[in-house]
Amino acid sequence: MRLHYTFIYFVELLNLESDAFIDNRLFTKGISLLERNEISSKRGELTRVKTRIIKEDSSLSEKVFVLLNDRYEVTNQQKEKTKNLKRYLYNSRDLKRPIVFENAKEVILFLEQVSFGNSTFVMDILSSSPRILRRNVDSQLKPAFYFLCELYGKRNSIEAIMKNPNLLLVSGIGYSNLGKESGLTIESFFLQELGMSQSSLKLLKRKSPNIFQISIKKIKPLVACLACLLREEHNSDFHSLMKHDKAIINKIILHYPSILNLKIDFIHERIVFLRGCGLESREIANLLKTCPGILGLSIENNLHPTMDFVKRCLGLDDSNFKKIMKKHPQILLLSLENLRSKVEYFRSIERLSNVNQTNFLARKIAISAPSTFSLSLKENIIPTVEFLGKMWGVEFPLSPFSTNKDIDYTSKVDNTRKKYSLSSLLFEYPGILTLSLESNIQPTVRFFNRTGYLQLDSQGNALACTQNKTKQKSLVRGRYISSSLFQRLLPRWYFLIDSHKFDHNNTLMPPLYILATANETAFCNFFQVDFQKYHEYKLSSVPKLKFSSQFETWVRTGKSIQ
Repeated sequence: MRLHYTFIYFVELLNLESDAFIDNRLFTKGISLLERNEISSKRGELTRVKTRIIKEDSSLSEKVFVLLNDRYEVTNQQKEKTKNLKRYLYNSRDLKRPIVFENAKEVILFLEQVSFGNSTFVMDILSSSPRILRRNVDSQLKPAFYFLCELYGKRNSIEAIMKNPNLLLVSGIGYSNLGKESGLTIESFFLQELGMSQSSLKLLKRKSPNIFQISIKKIKPLVACLACLLREEHNSDFHSLMKHDKAIINKIILHYPSILNLKIDFIHERIVFLRGCGLESREIANLLKTCPGILGLSIENNLHPTMDFVKRCLGLDDSNFKKIMKKHPQILLLSLENLRSKVEYFRSIERLSNVNQTNFLARKIAISAPSTFSLSLKENIIPTVEFLGKMWGVEFPLSPFSTNKDIDYTSKVDNTRKKYSLSSLLFEYPGILTLSLESNIQPTVRFFNRTGYLQLDSQGNALACTQNKTKQKSLVRGRYISSSLFQRLLPRWYFLIDSHKFDHNNTLMPPLYILATANETAFCNFFQVDFQKYHEYKLSSVPKLKFSSQFETWVRTGKSIQ
């Protein structure tokens, strides 16, 4: 409290500004006089100390603020933000390399030039990152700014710099700033030590330029920490990393650059959490290769709530949750709102089927095809479900996103298939929801429709579903639709036709389970054909069949041929 009152007394006694930064020498002198109760009688001595200090130390600050006041109309709000700048300029006298006013002036004029005289842009940058006044305009600021403009355009770059002025201070962006360790730059570290390619480095600069301001002394231990986790070792020397290890670490950094900002203790806490989920060292290493972003999540706000929701809502035990984590750890990256919306949609499918067990379908999907939960409900899951529902001739729920809300599909449901439901068909093979509707499901369904295994109208609604010429009712199930069109269905179909094993118009069609799911040996044995002959036919015909199918798609939709 005495220090506070001394400061207030100084402000009143010496007519200082309320936001003044009192010099240590002036303050020490005041405390000495205060202890001797002589501060009032020694006002003249304090004033002389103040005058000498101002003459010695405030010339740079005064020059900078005179320049700013001359060039811009500095608002009261901007003045309030300049306290940090004043303090930085004042303390610069104690640094080994003090700020030179001429350099500071060049920086201010450069910022004014690139922002077209925007005083808010200049004042905000100087206030939030005053150390920019130390940068050389020609060798540092200009290359960095033009590099950012080349990547994002001038307007976007200025907006980004206003949000994060440190972008102009990043070493390795547009110029090479030597680090303190053996003259090694961040860029050189990635290229020489980690073996990163030039194209990957360029992508990294474009994706996350901020990481180039991280100290090499921080990055090396962190990379060594990652190496330990990947190699399942307690200690790993950075220089002992194999080429394969470096390639994986490069892939992780490119996929999740923010990992370089994490502290080692922070990473270890997440590893402890993953071990608590039942994962072993090898499984954690595999997880990090596919989902390094999990290391950046908060345990309290993200990982624990998501894990508890998935286990509680879907009724999963530790063993099943571990299976999900091994298959698709990205499920922990999803928000609770995202997960709830998908669970509720799968529940709406169950309601149509009168399934007694709640979340029965969602649980099966989570265990067998957990990547479904990472798909967009609006863009992927619902369109796929509606397409399959029409094709199978079963009832499906209309969602708020549906583009077909005005159409009544109930009348188009095949009443002969009441023993089937959408829930039971999806439960049988949940993996079909992970397939691309446009690239996988629709082309395969068109094949089955063209060959007679399906009979659909022009809107894709089921008219009949036959497996042979006796018109016996059956379904083209999800596991058949998931069969590869180019590697299995088309080669086998045309091989049988070319080998005169059946006539499409006069004889029974090949059993669907043989055509779609049997391995090549079983397929050849069933039709009593030479395996080598079929294999050679497949190698020669696949490129032609693929082109033919993609050409048909291009004519219909305009999608490019790969």
